[in-house]
Amino acid sequence: MDLSGVHYSPCCTCSQAVKYELAVADLCRYVKQATGIQEQLSKSLKHEGDTRPWTLMYRRAESVEASYEDLVTVLTAKNRLELIANVNRELNKEMIELTKYQDRGR
Repeated sequence: MDLSGVHYSPCCTCSQAVKYELAVADLCRYVKQATGIQEQLSKSLKHEGDTRPWTLMYRRAESVEASYEDLVTVLTAKNRLELIANVNRELNKEMIELTKYQDRGR
């Protein structure tokens, strides 16, 4: 796939990327295990099930972004707002941009 027209400027360091991955994993794990949260989201969180890492990263980041406001509301009510607050939203948007081209290449 030709990505020569894609201009990507990383917005993070490696430690920020690790923190982002851990935060998204914690968020997805909590939502998966807690009863009734997925049903309250605009788009259910994607957390596993794809054999292509780029596709999984895209779907996961996109589902977090699509349900961000719903997650704030639901997690505030459950006193677990830190789960979404720990997700670097700017990095999440960058992840969507970076991986969406890979997702289309299937």
